Amino acid sequence: MGPNGNSQVGPVAGGGVAGPALAGGTAAILLWRGAAMGEAMTRALSVLVRDIEDAHAGHLTTGIFGTKFMLQALTEAGRADVAFGMVNQSTFPGWGYMLENGATTLWEHWEFSDNTFSH
Repeated sequence: MGPNGNSQVGPVAGGGVAGPALAGGTAAILLWRGAAMGEAMTRALSVLVRDIEDAHAGHLTTGIFGTKFMLQALTEAGRADVAFGMVNQSTFPGWGYMLENGATTLWEHWEFSDNTFSH
């Protein structure tokens, strides 16, 4: 059920949709799906970029499902620079961190563990 009691999902327009609750994967999926339009899209993108750059120092802020949408949404919205920065992080958490610590495959967790080399 939506915030207005509406059970259907439709495009987001106008009012206070893009706020702190739309950070990370949620904002990325809304942007990727085109569910935010006009000013709401601009606000959602701004919230997402602020969340990545300011709140998380340029690191990924999503899990396995949201990451695909985040990278695509940022690139399609003209912020490939932010996506590139996340992908190239060599500090924790990040794929570069895994490489810096000897990974040859994706680990099950961001942190090093001796039982996560099979992914």
